[in-house]
Amino acid sequence: AGLCATTTTMAITVNANPTALASALVSTLSCNTSTTSATAVATVGTAPYTYSWTGGQTSVTAIGLSAGTYTVTVTDANSCTATSSVTISNPTHTAGSAWYVNDNSTVGDTYTTAVGNNSNIGTASCPLATVAQAITLATAGEVIYVDAGTYTENLSVNKRLQIIGAQNQYYAPATFIVPGSGDAITISADGVAPGGTGSSMEIQNIHCQGNGTMDNNDYGIKVTVHVYYLNLYNVYADNFRFAGLEFKGTNTTSPAKINIWDCQFQGNDLGINLGLGMVGDGPNGIYIKNGLIKNNRYSGLITTGSNDQILSNIT
Repeated sequence: AGLCATTTTMAITVNANPTALASALVSTLSCNTSTTSATAVATVGTAPYTYSWTGGQTSVTAIGLSAGTYTVTVTDANSCTATSSVTISNPTHTAGSAWYVNDNSTVGDTYTTAVGNNSNIGTASCPLATVAQAITLATAGEVIYVDAGTYTENLSVNKRLQIIGAQNQYYAPATFIVPGSGDAITISADGVAPGGTGSSMEIQNIHCQGNGTMDNNDYGIKVTVHVYYLNLYNVYADNFRFAGLEFKGTNTTSPAKINIWDCQFQGNDLGINLGLGMVGDGPNGIYIKNGLIKNNRYSGLITTGSNDQILSNIT
């Protein structure tokens, strides 16, 4: 008999390698000092799967991850493996945007949603811890929001900034600058002329508190330059040895545009010392309005100008 050839078709199943796809649930951190998680998604392979992440975690979701690149190796029931990586990025501060500061508490806060840390990037959800750090990082013309709380520091404002504190329910400042010694705030920069390009030098809703001793805390706010354009709104300074507000520089060459509105100066040797040679006459110059200058030991206001021209609705 002849030999016959028979052809048979057989289906052979080969276990496919699993495909591991790792993705971060929050790929960009909300704050550079916070952490997030990443979850691996395995497909095609045969369950169950095991997971091995960079750093040693073995769950499908790796937690507590800071910025960096993380690799996950996925192994299926047939010992087939695949790997994938995910990169978690730190947030950055956007140039030209406002800076935010908070102390170590969120009680009574208005602007921020987390406690401060000077390693943070200075956003509302990732605030700095000190005003001094914000001043260092800020560019002239930018705004710094300082949330409710007490800040034990000496501020040197050497660039044109708007520093805005918080208010309490009675609209009084809820942001306190309490220097251990020396001056609370020293201003060594000028603002921009009205109508000019850029913003003014401005401080709002800040309460400078001295300790009332003869050895420390000379000035609440000391202006050391020939300032012409300065706005102080709802600023308090009390219990300083020399003055709540002192202008050291003169501006004899041009009238000032200085607004001191809704401010209080109490318990100092001098409430406000405008200094010699300050030029200004009311709304077109130095204007002190709707405030309280009271219980200062020697004088409430020292000026070479006319009080009637400068003061309006002052107690």
